[in-house]
Amino acid sequence: MATRLYNVVQFAAVAPGAIVALPHDLNFNGLAVIPDEIKQDNPDFAISADVTNVTVQNTGAVAASCNVMAASLHTYLRAFGVAGQTALAVQPFVPSGGGASGGNSAPVTQFVFRPGGVAGGNVYTSWPALVAALATVQGGKVIFFDDSIVAPIVIPAGGPYDMLNATWTAMLQAGAAGAQVLVNVAAGATFTNLRSFEGNLLVDNLGAPSPVADLVDGDLLSIRNGAGVESTGGTPFFSAATMVGGETVIFFLEDVGILGDFGGGPVVDFPVAGTFLVLSLGSQGEVLPDALTVGAAAFLIVSYRDASSFVNSVQTGMAGTLFQTVLTVDRWRVRGPFVALATAAIGDYMQCDPTGGGFVVNLPAISPFNQGQPIAIKNVSASANAITITPAGGDTIDGAATLPIAAGFGFAELVSDGAGNWNVS
Repeated sequence: MATRLYNVVQFAAVAPGAIVALPHDLNFNGLAVIPDEIKQDNPDFAISADVTNVTVQNTGAVAASCNVMAASLHTYLRAFGVAGQTALAVQPFVPSGGGASGGNSAPVTQFVFRPGGVAGGNVYTSWPALVAALATVQGGKVIFFDDSIVAPIVIPAGGPYDMLNATWTAMLQAGAAGAQVLVNVAAGATFTNLRSFEGNLLVDNLGAPSPVADLVDGDLLSIRNGAGVESTGGTPFFSAATMVGGETVIFFLEDVGILGDFGGGPVVDFPVAGTFLVLSLGSQGEVLPDALTVGAAAFLIVSYRDASSFVNSVQTGMAGTLFQTVLTVDRWRVRGPFVALATAAIGDYMQCDPTGGGFVVNLPAISPFNQGQPIAIKNVSASANAITITPAGGDTIDGAATLPIAAGFGFAELVSDGAGNWNVS
């Protein structure tokens, strides 16, 4: 076989979430080698390589094609400066930002953690080996957790494991669109600089101590695009116990970024008086019940918009005597028209059509966190059949148990007082 140092491997019509492997054919006089560098022309693909194949996964929402250039250094280009070293410290190197988008983003190196698989290239089967490789790379890093062989993935006790500039995300398998990759953090595993979670990855803390306890003033933690963090082992995943009064940490959640688990324990602990926990919830950011513990005289500030979910969650760990809520809602999120039983959420403009018969519209529970927030309900027909607006639990509407809209094209706007009553305006 003739020596081949470069090749472009072409992947055509790869389905969303699908993983495809093709041979790269790189070799030195017939000896197959791992590429030193691989790069793609479509940024929606995650890529890796070993001694035989280039493997891609379409992380986008539609079928797409991707060309991957694989390259191997040769002769004097392999003078790495260390006696006996025959491979790059990170092999292959996977640049980012040079694809079809032509952007100027900083380089991001991709790592794949695949327990039970075959190590090679940027694929690791040992967590300590992966952490050691991370330490050799500057700039941004993405860890793809692949549970195709062993599920759930378990991160062993030990550390602190340094995750500086690293984002955790999931590598989904073909046909697994919408599924989550579960990563269990064993009791005793700790991390530094772990701040970013993305892409259908569910991370669960199984025990003590808190895996992330190095929060500092000004930290921004991001949970996005289907990622979730929970703690079923009884100890919060994130602890601000070492912070001091006046310091602030921001959690940014959007696109089904989730903190907590129904029935699980608290995920974020802010026990120090005078510290500020800020929740910035973008579209479909979710904070589930009992996900937070906020100590006496600590502050909770919530910024809420679109289809985020926090205002209806009961946080039994909220002991802070002082907190603020900054709740903003786009006017309006139009829904319907509904023709039968419906449930409203903060910010909804509920279009209702009772032509076929009256029905009930249920309201969310009132809490201090939805004070001042509106819901609008509109009869979009000429029918006088009643649309009966019904509050949750013991809440009231202008002091009454229900509010009927019994006129054609009738309308009501309700605003929460944060204490148990909807004011009709």
